[in-house]
Amino acid sequence: MSDQQQLRQRREALAHAVNSHDLEAVLSFIHPSFVGKTKRGFSVGYQDMVRVVEQLLAPGNDYQETLEIEEIEVSGDSARLVARRIERGRLCNPEKSRLFKGLGICFLMLFGWTILDLVRAGKWNLQNVGSAVGYAVLGVGLLWWAFSRLRRSVHRTVRYQETWRTIGGRWLLVAEQEL
Repeated sequence: MSDQQQLRQRREALAHAVNSHDLEAVLSFIHPSFVGKTKRGFSVGYQDMVRVVEQLLAPGNDYQETLEIEEIEVSGDSARLVARRIERGRLCNPEKSRLFKGLGICFLMLFGWTILDLVRAGKWNLQNVGSAVGYAVLGVGLLWWAFSRLRRSVHRTVRYQETWRTIGGRWLLVAEQEL
């Protein structure tokens, strides 16, 4: 198998790992010296990239990418690959979503305590119960709306020039530049 075929297989396997949300497998394709650059010249190192990938592949996110390899040039143990990726999915910040779920549970507990207080005070009537239910529904509704704003949709097509090197007998991604 030629170096180009091996690299193509390797890059397709990386896309499969991303779409499977297998963080460990994704990281096995990327060398710790990795540097990525955006169109605007912003650079990210390996640790920054790991944090981004962790967020993209976090539970609750349905991030997926479709890969089209446009060009591969191999020169010795180094290669340049131009890839077009269609990235899509709904992303959510897991820490914030846990916070909002916790607040929703608090609202429901507060509603339950309000009903118990009404029963204990002998004020169990349709108007008081209706008010308590209304406020609980309003509170949970507002939390649901805020929670839905935390999730953002991604659907974009991007092109990258990737630099790969053979290290330890395997092709590893060492750099990428957004085109």
